[in-house]
This record gives sequence, structure tokens and C-alpha cells, in this order.
Amino acid sequence: MMEKKILSKSFLVAIVFVGVVGSLGFAMAQFYKQECQKSLHNYQLQEQKRVAAKKIQTAKLQLQKQKQKAQKIVSQLDRLLQKKNKEIQENIRLKLKQKVLTASKRAQFIYDRYQNKQSNKERIISIVKNIVVDSQNSLFITNFAGDSILLGPQGVDKTKLNFYMDADARSIILEELQKVRKHTSGFLESDFYTKGSKYIIYVQDLKMFDMFIGSMASVSSAQKSFEKELFSVLSSVLVDTNEFLLLYKDKKIFYKSQDITIPKLEQKNTWHTSQNLQYYSQHNQAMGYTLVYGFIPPSKQELSSN
Repeated sequence: MMEKKILSKSFLVAIVFVGVVGSLGFAMAQFYKQECQKSLHNYQLQEQKRVAAKKIQTAKLQLQKQKQKAQKIVSQLDRLLQKKNKEIQENIRLKLKQKVLTASKRAQFIYDRYQNKQSNKERIISIVKNIVVDSQNSLFITNFAGDSILLGPQGVDKTKLNFYMDADARSIILEELQKVRKHTSGFLESDFYTKGSKYIIYVQDLKMFDMFIGSMASVSSAQKSFEKELFSVLSSVLVDTNEFLLLYKDKKIFYKSQDITIPKLEQKNTWHTSQNLQYYSQHNQAMGYTLVYGFIPPSKQELSSN
């Protein structure tokens, strides 16, 4: 009887022990499960942050590359325009010098042939007046007193030539006289008629009858022929869909790769951020143009969705 009671108690203790151990095991399993889920959740959060940070870093690098590309393209185009402008002006100077040299040689021939007679003066003026180069006569003759002997293309009242001031309030006739007296010949530049209408002038001492001869040509006229070529050059620039290229000439739009309007055009070399646009502008004061290259950076929503 006593043995049966002992066995019952032992069995009961065993059952209680197994139950306690089972409860502890279940509790530990639940705890481990919760800890694993918590660790997994923390890992996922850290991974999301890492991915987001990587996207932001990638976007920053992409932004930097786009900025470098923009400045490089603008710089290359600016050099191209400056080179072309230099070629245009050099070509104008060469033609002016050739015109004046041809006319002065003919004048010298008449002067030498008729042995410095006063009547030679009229012959010389007549010959120069009838010299036609490039379908036009662009030669003028002025004496050292500043009086117009042959007005040519200057378009100034002959009786007021001495008092003429160009668009920059320069006494251009006086400058021509000084150039001839000091250097015998040389080039000048003038906004001869209106502001922005630049002319190149070449003058040379005729060394007879106290007169000098000259010729002038409009730079803007020569540049107009280049503008057609320029449009083709700008159109050939490869521009991505989220980028744009603009060229302003004298503050007016000359070319645009996309239908983009920038709110404010600053005539200086700098980066701008406006609304959803970032763009770089480079201004050339001498040529009167501003190049703009920019892009539309991705939004925060676009970054998070990628």
C-alpha cells in the first residue's frame, strides 16, 4: 500500500516536471520566435535605410555627373563660338585690308604717272569711288583736317563729319586721324550707327594730298550667315530627355532643344536652381549670347520608387 502511494506521488511529480519543462520550453520558443522576428524587422529597417542612402548617394553622383556634363558642353560650345567669331573678324579684317591696299596702289599709280599735279586728286577720288569689291563700294577718303573727300558707306552728313560721334559717344573720325598719323595704318572698331551694330574699320595714309583712305564692314552682317550654321551645330548636340540646351542672343531665345522656359536669365557664369530645374549659364559679353544647359533632377518620390 505504501509502495503504491510512493509510486503515485512519483508519477505525479514526473507529470508536473514534464509540464513545467514543457511550459518553459514553449515560453522559450515563443521568446526566441519574438526575438527572431524583432531581429528580422530591425534588419529589414536597416536594409531599407541602407538602400535609401545608396539611392541618395547614387542620385548625388548622377547629379554631379550631369553638372560636369553641362559645364563641359557649355564650355565647348563657347569655345566653338569664340573661335568662329574670331575667324569671322579675321576674314573681315583681311578683306578690308585688301580693298584698301588695292585702292591705294591704283591711287599711287595715278599720282606717279601725272607727276603730283593737283588734277590728280580728282582722278584719284574718281578711281577710288568706282572700285567695286563684293558687289559694293565700301571705300571712303578723308583729309587730315577731318573733312570728307569721299563719303563712302559711312552714312554721315558730309558737313558734320568732324563732329560725328558713334553710338558709344566716341569721336571715331578723330580716332581714325590719330591712327593714321601715329601708325600710318590700322584697324578700329565702332558701333558706327546704332548700339549693338559693330563695325570694323581699316584706315591707311595715302601719302598724298594730306588724305587717308579707309573701308568698313559690319560684323553683325557677317555673323548672320554663321547663325544658320550655328543652328545646325546646336541641333547636333546629343541631349538626354531630361536635359535641355538653350542659346540666347541679345537676351532673346535663339535656340532651344526642348520647350523649356527659364524664369530668369542672368548674364553670368553660374549654376541656377529654379522650381524643378537646375541649369548652368555662361555669358559672352563681347558676342552678346548666353548659353544654358540644364536638366530636370529626379524628385524624392522618383528616388524612393526606383
